[in-house]
Parts: sequence; structure tokens; C-alpha cells
Amino acid sequence: MNQTSQHSIEIAHEVFGVGFDVRIKPPLADKDWDREFATYREARGWAGGLRMTHGWKIIDRTGGAS
Repeated sequence: MNQTSQHSIEIAHEVFGVGFDVRIKPPLADKDWDREFATYREARGWAGGLRMTHGWKIIDRTGGAS
């Protein structure tokens, strides 16, 4: 299976705190590209860059936070 179809990018509200988490699912063994951001715009920008670079789909669990 190629990397494009087996990975995705998840944007979600931080569980403990205020802000947004961007996570690669399933996690990459050799890279740590997961990040926390204060704003949705920053999180979406990071996720968009990963999508454009690697072709992974974005799963937005925030409901399109404003």
C-alpha cells in the first residue's frame, strides 16, 4: 500500500487546553510532524502543507472551527 492511501492528517480540538492538534494517522515511526496550534488557521495551514507535500487527506474533527 502506498503512503498516500495509508496515512491521513487529523485536525482536532486539544483535549486538555485551548487550541488545536494536528496529528498524522497512523503515526510515522521516523518523523514527528504532529503539532499543537493556538488557532484553527495555523492548524489548517500546517495540515494543508502536509497535504500538498504528501498527498494525504485531511480529516477535520473540529467542525470547521472559526
